[in-house]
Amino acid sequence: MIRNIYSVSIVVGSSKCNAKCSFCGGVPHRGDANEEDSETYENEVGLRTALRLAKQHGAWAISLTGSGEPTVSPKQVSRVLQIVQEEGPFPMVQLFTNGIRIGYEPEFVSQLQDWKELGLTTICMSIHDFDSSCVYGVPTPNPKEIVQRVKEAGLYTRATLVLHNGHIDTKSKYAKMIEFLSDCGCDMVTSWCVVNTDGSACAATPSLLERVKIAFHLRLKPLVMGQVWGGGIVAYRTENGRAIPVRHTSYVTKHSPYRSYVRQLVVFQNGRVSYSWHQDGFDVMGSSGETRGLCTKKWG
Repeated sequence: MIRNIYSVSIVVGSSKCNAKCSFCGGVPHRGDANEEDSETYENEVGLRTALRLAKQHGAWAISLTGSGEPTVSPKQVSRVLQIVQEEGPFPMVQLFTNGIRIGYEPEFVSQLQDWKELGLTTICMSIHDFDSSCVYGVPTPNPKEIVQRVKEAGLYTRATLVLHNGHIDTKSKYAKMIEFLSDCGCDMVTSWCVVNTDGSACAATPSLLERVKIAFHLRLKPLVMGQVWGGGIVAYRTENGRAIPVRHTSYVTKHSPYRSYVRQLVVFQNGRVSYSWHQDGFDVMGSSGETRGLCTKKWG
């Protein structure tokens, strides 16, 4: 029996992106998105149902992400935030972004302020290296500029540090990056490794030895909050004396039908709602439109 649902991730926006990454987790889902920004959300029934179900089970975090770059589709982001606000409230509502528009377009601060009025609390900017241009394939702003704009809008800044070979792939580089992000003014850092869609290691995944070193490095830090699925948030004290919350987690969620909780529900633009990005899911809507119970149905 499911007692807790901790979060809901919503795929939002068009299929367009302002970066040209050599790898992208959103590519498999781009065929489900419109080519242009839209003021409507195609899977509104599924979204509302997932939000209501999650709220009933104590969900505290809502994440907006995209098969493309969400900030390229501000109209649909605004619509989804409005729906989340209507079905909430939820303590944390965050938007995942590469931060390019935020850093390069000063006027985008007013858009962030509008989203804050709709309940947005946090901007999660993806970080791949000290200069992410090498991964994005286009010029990228300094993270410090992105943080300054986010704070100007009155929002919380979380860096999403993506670890992969040739970039941040060792414990030493990881520690230096945490120092760098702290100096940039980030409020929190979450990190995960590039992996295959089933959670297994791939050519881009840092070596097992370095992953163990990173995990042990964080385990030596004071634990602020544990998490039922493993790991937790630690207080990472940097060289400048600042303690910044840091969390290292898995990108691919593996749901077990024997657990009494769901780490996240994922709302896709094709009408599907799943337990995770790549694992077993459940169909929240029956043919009559009534909510179905949680089950372990395999998506085809």
